Amino acid sequence: MASTPSDEIPWQRVINSRGEISARADGNADEEQYLRLKQEGVVFDTRGRIDLAVFQWTGPDGAWWSEQRLEPPL
Repeated sequence: MASTPSDEIPWQRVINSRGEISARADGNADEEQYLRLKQEGVVFDTRGRIDLAVFQWTGPDGAWWSEQRLEPPL
């Protein structure tokens, strides 16, 4: 994310494959990221994880690909 030039990417939505907010350089989770996700309605369990089956994004829908005049990846 640090190398991404766009300010439009919702960085707070990037979590690790375990459904957790990754620890920062100081070893602590990012409280701002946690709060932003909670404000969006994301639910965390008692271990600080989210259910990826519920909240994981699967990519843009077919309408988006058509609007962009692109073919979705296989």
